[in-house]
Amino acid sequence: MNLVKNKAKIYYDAIIKYVQRIECVSGPDSYIFMYSCDSPTYMYIGSLSQNDDDNFCFVGGLVHEAYHIKQCKDYTIEHQIDPLQVPYDVYGNRQGETRCLLAEYDVLKQIGAPQKYLDWVYREVIDSEWWEE
Repeated sequence: MNLVKNKAKIYYDAIIKYVQRIECVSGPDSYIFMYSCDSPTYMYIGSLSQNDDDNFCFVGGLVHEAYHIKQCKDYTIEHQIDPLQVPYDVYGNRQGETRCLLAEYDVLKQIGAPQKYLDWVYREVIDSEWWEE
């Protein structure tokens, strides 16, 4: 986290502001995920992430999920509604996922991640539109 704080402060601040609780979960199909509109906001880190020594994957995932939460929180403030009333398109599907992936890409670039991670986020994830499946 010191690397993010020193090289990409805007993303460090987003993690601190929007991710209120992180829990580790286990299971063969688990990964980093969260529930954007829960209050307090939870982020779950699955076994594929917590056992990964690669800090770039972890940081990218933290920022990505913090931005899902940010989108939801910003919408609730702007429209003065209950968090559970936020339309999924605000923080999910193409619009929401693209914003989060761009934030993930940007933080990885700012902290000096190897090009393979930048390529993976951009080519394999953004271009794949996996959320449409």
